[in-house]
Amino acid sequence: MKTNYIKRDIEKTVKHYAGIFPAVAVLGARQTGKTTMLQNIFEKNYKYVSLDDLEQREYAENDPKGFLEDLGSRVIIDEIQYVPKLFSYVKMKIDAEPSVMGRYIFTGSQNFLIMKDFTETLAGRIGIINMHPLACTEIPLVSAKPQVLFEQGSIRGGYPVLWKKRNLTPDEWYKSYIKIYIERDVRNLFNIGNLRSFNTFVRILAGRAGQILNMSALAADSSVTVNTIKSWLSILESSGIIYLLYPYHKNIRSKLVKSPKVYFLDTGLICYFNGIDSADRMQKTGQKGALFENYCISEIVKAADNKGADIELSFFRNHSGLEVDLIVENRKAVFAVEIKAGLSSGSGAAAGILRMEKEYPSLTVNAGYVITYNPESIPVAKNVKSISFVDFINKVM
Repeated sequence: MKTNYIKRDIEKTVKHYAGIFPAVAVLGARQTGKTTMLQNIFEKNYKYVSLDDLEQREYAENDPKGFLEDLGSRVIIDEIQYVPKLFSYVKMKIDAEPSVMGRYIFTGSQNFLIMKDFTETLAGRIGIINMHPLACTEIPLVSAKPQVLFEQGSIRGGYPVLWKKRNLTPDEWYKSYIKIYIERDVRNLFNIGNLRSFNTFVRILAGRAGQILNMSALAADSSVTVNTIKSWLSILESSGIIYLLYPYHKNIRSKLVKSPKVYFLDTGLICYFNGIDSADRMQKTGQKGALFENYCISEIVKAADNKGADIELSFFRNHSGLEVDLIVENRKAVFAVEIKAGLSSGSGAAAGILRMEKEYPSLTVNAGYVITYNPESIPVAKNVKSISFVDFINKVM
């Protein structure tokens, strides 16, 4: 193992998939550590090739059969979205020896460009895993109190290089990351004409993290059409930058909101766009509550994908203003969750949960939680406890 390698929680899931599928795809934003992880856990038995390399990409495009033949029996192919025609040839290789598991490991940075090819060409032959920036259990602050994990993890973000090179400031790194992401991936792969408008849109979105999406308002503020906003949201979602949390709707005959909320999967991006470089600045901007909510949602999403957990996430809100931040459903239970930045919470923090249970008895809630960064679990109302985000993640996964 490399001396500066940060061990990832998702490793066990990746190894498991490689043992039960002929091919595995690890998808996620650039710089999340996909390649480093795969090379670390499969370095002894797998050849590695990147389609970021223009020569390799041209070879794969012009002679996909010969390209795969040269790579041998086990290979990691990086940035597979550049040559989707490879999937048909991979399918033939797999079908010739269907009992051989873990032959091909792919990575990709743009999910929707390749998901259709995966599902149509390699259905039943490939396991798909989403990989995100570092989770709170992975950053080199795992022994810190939850409040420190939140504050430092949010400001510095979750990209591995920022934790390996501590002399690298988040501001300078994110500035470069955004430039490369926009100029390289967005321009080359999505053919966006006005990059400045797209950049403005991302900045506006970062200021509205945790809010219900208002397409018309975003379009007006970004000086583009609603259809353009829809397209740009799809790009950010498929690239592993944002996560859309959809409203709860099951078994309830009532007028509930239909639009999703938007969260960034890396809070460092939000802090960068909003000029938050310290815990004090976080407090003064008045964005601490929204940032903590985004942080908790993103950590739950990361933990679920890292562990391969079968859970469903949603939020609850009706048109009369009743809202609960998060509904978590796993195979055993349903949890209603409020998220409050702070070390303590009173009974008022559970008001939305209690009202929802009373007004919507068909929604069976097994337990309610108020997530804070207090490491102690404290009862705040009937069947509702205050709990740290770290303990909550361990409880529901």
